Amino acid sequence: MARVGVGDAFMLALVVSAMVTVMASIITIIATDMVEPDIPQTIQLGLTAGGISFVIVASLALIRLRNLSINEKNPTEIKRVELERTQAILASIEDRGPSDTAGEPIWQVSEKVFRERGVLNIDLHGLDPPSAAALTERLLERRSDLSRLRLITGRGESHHEDSADPGIRPIVLQRLQIGATRVDWQVIIRSSSVVLRPMGIAPTPRIWIGRFVIYSIPITGIMGLAFQDLAGKGVGNEGLYFGIGGGLLMTALVASHRDRRP
Repeated sequence: MARVGVGDAFMLALVVSAMVTVMASIITIIATDMVEPDIPQTIQLGLTAGGISFVIVASLALIRLRNLSINEKNPTEIKRVELERTQAILASIEDRGPSDTAGEPIWQVSEKVFRERGVLNIDLHGLDPPSAAALTERLLERRSDLSRLRLITGRGESHHEDSADPGIRPIVLQRLQIGATRVDWQVIIRSSSVVLRPMGIAPTPRIWIGRFVIYSIPITGIMGLAFQDLAGKGVGNEGLYFGIGGGLLMTALVASHRDRRP
């Protein structure tokens, strides 16, 4: 993952402030019905709004970078601990799965739980349906200790001796359909695997209100004036009210976005 630095924070603030400058200038022109607009004053208002936005965005970005640097740990160590923790969580499944002629478990966490391209993989080949169901239940129980996972289930078809038990995929999907949403996992079904991706943390009422207050001013203002201008002089007020209503609805949706978590 690329490292984000102070330069990126200022670049983000610059881009946002440039957008705000342009939008503020357009709003000023629209508000005057575009009849002999005062260009110097319009530019001044736009630059003022852009400057304020630059300070706010840059400050928030720098605070965020500072918090990340305080909590930053060695990524390699984090991945190693995460892998070992997942293997420990699923260690009990070894004794529940089928065994070979020597009595050794066919499915072993040291081989079947591994990391590939940054994502933890759990290969279910070697399990039978009951043990696969137990593994899925174990994952749901320990969701708070787990992150993004990829379950290799096979296609649910038995074409050769190395294929996974065709009963594994249906029973795993059934268990996930019942419990994944409850523990904030999004289930992404692929041809021979299932990806469990964290849905993120829903905003608290305090955070939601804060977002709504901040976002509502530019969104409702722009949409209200834009629809007022589109509606024309005859029904300008109706267009303004419609734009404000649409802006408030959009603001509520934007303020409700979830913060991704591990």
